[in-house]
Amino acid sequence: MVINYYSPGVKNRIIWGGLVSYNNVWVTGARSATNITVSKDFTVGNKNIKAGTYAVFTIPGKEEWIFIINKNYARHLADDYKQEEDIVRVTVKPVIAETSLERLQYFVETDKIIIAWEKLRIEIPVTVN
Repeated sequence: MVINYYSPGVKNRIIWGGLVSYNNVWVTGARSATNITVSKDFTVGNKNIKAGTYAVFTIPGKEEWIFIINKNYARHLADDYKQEEDIVRVTVKPVIAETSLERLQYFVETDKIIIAWEKLRIEIPVTVN
């Protein structure tokens, strides 16, 4: 699994509810949509997905986030995002981290993808078949 993304920095800005607005589609990075390439079929939440390259979007919220895999990975920003091209949406709860990360980071673990930035992180259940 390979995740390609631009990593914005905090730079003394208010991130959640500021730079990244709540309840709007976000490219979960900067400059262009984050994309994920998986060489084998995989599962996100309970949805089986064929091997390939996909866009990653999120809709951040104060109490919960929506993590989205979208079939059109060649996106600039969320301005040309189309919900009808979503393959799966998974609702997750954000967790407050003990330490703050200056730059947005993605981590891939055996059974999940973690997205962390500033003092917040989300975990998305993922299984590669």
